[in-house]
Amino acid sequence: MKLLKSFLSRFRFFQNSTYNQQNQGPLAYLRSKIQAISFIPGRQNANFRLIAPSNEEKLGLPQNNNNQNIPQIGSFIHLSSLSQMNSTSIQNQDFHNFKSTLEKTNYQLLFKGAPPLNLKVLEKWSDLPIVASVKNLLTKSFGENLSPLEKVVLPSILSGENHVIQHLADRATNMMFLIPAIMFLLQIDPVEEEQNQIKVLILAKDEQSVQSVNEDITQLKSIFSQGYNLHHLQQQVVVDTPKNILSQLKENKINLKFVKYFVVNDLTAMYEQGYESDIIAVNSYTSAEKQTVIVSEKLRNDYLVIDNLMANFKFYIYVLTQYAQVVLEDYAFKASLWTILMLLLIICYLTYKIQSNPDKKKEK
Repeated sequence: MKLLKSFLSRFRFFQNSTYNQQNQGPLAYLRSKIQAISFIPGRQNANFRLIAPSNEEKLGLPQNNNNQNIPQIGSFIHLSSLSQMNSTSIQNQDFHNFKSTLEKTNYQLLFKGAPPLNLKVLEKWSDLPIVASVKNLLTKSFGENLSPLEKVVLPSILSGENHVIQHLADRATNMMFLIPAIMFLLQIDPVEEEQNQIKVLILAKDEQSVQSVNEDITQLKSIFSQGYNLHHLQQQVVVDTPKNILSQLKENKINLKFVKYFVVNDLTAMYEQGYESDIIAVNSYTSAEKQTVIVSEKLRNDYLVIDNLMANFKFYIYVLTQYAQVVLEDYAFKASLWTILMLLLIICYLTYKIQSNPDKKKEK
């Protein structure tokens, strides 16, 4: 059985020249592009830690040898116990331990990879309340008590180009992907002909979730507006269930080719409700040049977040393999292999029967 598994694992993805040139398989290449933040609920104080080198090997990631800087891997930073951010202050010593660990291993907080929350962009919007909060968060002592808004913004600062956000308590989950989305829109000059283009698409599991996200968008708009005309933001953000979005697409009521920020909220629940094919269909209408955020409540071990998603969530593989030519998942390949073996056995059996029948006739 182990030999069979080892053999099958070699055929998870077809190799192509691009990956071979980098001495990586497609899976390792894609993992190097994924930016992951994992939140483990249930503990009282914030506890920062990095993914262990041994786990990097398990994930198939390049090693950080000779003090080389690896920005692609920099956001594999695991922040434990931030699920109760709206009621817990971050301990000063915890952060300094975390920071010193970063400095020793040359890992970086990827401000440059996050959609809007970086210092250069903040200069442009420095008079906005939310931006002032972010600036204070970056500069002041982490031993001080943080405001509820700052507690929500903190992990958003650390977000990468494609990131996985595990469950946070209450409405903080929505804020995690909405703050970068709204800030992303603020960077776009409101050109008249582009105001009706959908730039942000958020898939929710049901009508109640749609309403919850829309309420948070309204709240964020009131925070961000403060003298700016943001009426166009409402037209550029669409929140709905996969089934409703797909229905509108088939009737040519909406166009998703300009979407730059794509959120799948509560992926686990959507799978349980049978939305898998709808999500994949909706994604096919969007451009490959977009940021993808997948929110899930049921990731397994925090240090194997990526492996678990690769193994259990077909859509995550589908979204993040836009560079791959062909994708074959293990279970699909195994099914195909068993089918081929069964067909071969049937063919062999029929061939044997056909060859044995003439002999019987001659004997008679």
